[in-house]
Amino acid sequence: MPTVLLVDDSATDRAMIGGMLRKSGMQVRLAENGSGALKQLSGSLPDVVLTDMQMPEMNGLELVQAIRMQYPLVPVILMTGHGSEALAARALQEGAASYVPKSQANEILIDCVNRLVQIAAADSEYDRLIDHAQAVDFQFTLDNDVTLIPPLLTLVKQMIGGLNVSDPTGQIQVGVALEEALTNAINHGNLELTTEQLEEAGDGQEELVAERRGSEPYSGRRCYVRCHINRDEAKIQIRDEGPGFDVQNCLDISVNDESSRGLVLMWGLMDKVSFNTAGNEVTLVKRRQDRSKLPAESEDAKAGADTAAVEKLGELISVDGGPSIPLTSRRLSVGRDPACDVCLPHSDVSHQHCLLYMYGGWWYVKDLKSANGIRINRISVDQRRISPGAILSIGTHRFEVQYNPSDLGAVGITPPVDPF
Repeated sequence: MPTVLLVDDSATDRAMIGGMLRKSGMQVRLAENGSGALKQLSGSLPDVVLTDMQMPEMNGLELVQAIRMQYPLVPVILMTGHGSEALAARALQEGAASYVPKSQANEILIDCVNRLVQIAAADSEYDRLIDHAQAVDFQFTLDNDVTLIPPLLTLVKQMIGGLNVSDPTGQIQVGVALEEALTNAINHGNLELTTEQLEEAGDGQEELVAERRGSEPYSGRRCYVRCHINRDEAKIQIRDEGPGFDVQNCLDISVNDESSRGLVLMWGLMDKVSFNTAGNEVTLVKRRQDRSKLPAESEDAKAGADTAAVEKLGELISVDGGPSIPLTSRRLSVGRDPACDVCLPHSDVSHQHCLLYMYGGWWYVKDLKSANGIRINRISVDQRRISPGAILSIGTHRFEVQYNPSDLGAVGITPPVDPF
C-alpha cells in the first residue's frame, strides 16, 4: 500500500484529491505548503510526493528542487493548472518525475501514482557488479506486451546508476520517459490505437489492447529497443513497425493536453529527444549529470556566485539598447513572471510569453499563447527555428539572437527536422 504526501494550499483540493487516493487504497499524508512538506519528510519518507505548483511560502518548483537535493529517492508528481505550463516544464527539468493536469486528475492520477511507485522501486542485487562497468550495449526485440516494460526499466535504471550517469532522481526520470516511449511505440505505433480510442474504452482498455494484439496486421509487429550507456550518457533508441506519423506537423505539444502528455514528459525529462523522418523511431538521450548545476548550486550561479561555471549556449543582444541576455540552458521559459528562466518585466510581455529551446544545435521559439505574440525578422510566428543573427521580437522588445550551431553540436549546415 503506497504512501502519498499530498501538498496543496487549497483545503478543498486536499480533501477531494486525498479522498480519491484513499479510495484507491493508498495512505495519504497532508501538507499545506512546501515548508510543511519538508518538515514531514524529515520524519519519515513517503513513496511519492504529489504537489500543487502555485503555493505560498514555497511553490512546487522550489519544493522539487529541495526534495532532489535532500531526498533524491522520493519521486515528485506535479499537479498543474491552466497558466502554469512554463513553471511545470522547468520543474520537470529540475527533478520532478511526472505531472498530472488537475483537470484530468479523475482520469489519470491513480494510474500515474501506481506506475511511478513501480518505476521507483529499487532492485540493488547487481549494484556492486555494475559499479565496475565502463559501458553497456544491449538490444531487445519485444512483442506488444506491456508487462515486459517494468523489468526493462529496472535494468536501464540499474545501468544508469551503476555507470554514474545520473542520481536517483534522474534515474526515475529516465524510467518515466522510457515507459512513455515504449507504451507509445506499442499502443500508438504497432497497434495503431489513438488516444481517443483508449479513452473511450475506459476500464476496457486491456480488452481492447488484447483484441488488437491478436489481429492482423498488428500481431506480427515488434518493438526494437537498443540501449547504449557509458559513463558520459545513456542513449536509448525505440523503433516500432507501425506506419509512423508526420513528425513536422503532428507534434504541437501542450502541458494541459492529455494526448501530448507522453511527449511533454519525454522532452521535459530527457536532455535530447529526436524522431526519424518516418515517425516510428525515437531516440532518448540522458547526459551525465553535472553536479555543479544541481538546483541549489544553480541558484548561486544565477546570483553571480559562480558565473564562470555557467555554460553559454548563445546570447540575446538587445537591439533597443538594453542589457544582453545569455542563453545558459537548452530550454528557457520567457515571460513577465519572475519564475520564468528569462524574466522581462514589461507590461506588453505576458506572464508566460514564449519558450526558447535548442534542438540539434539550433535554437527554436514557441509562443505560449501570449497576448502580443512573437516575431522573427518582423514576421509573426507561432513556432519556428531562429537562424543565427535573426531578430526575435518578444512583444515590442527586439533581440538579435547570436549563436554558432556548430559549437552546439549541429551537423552540417542544414537544420534538422524539428520534432517540436
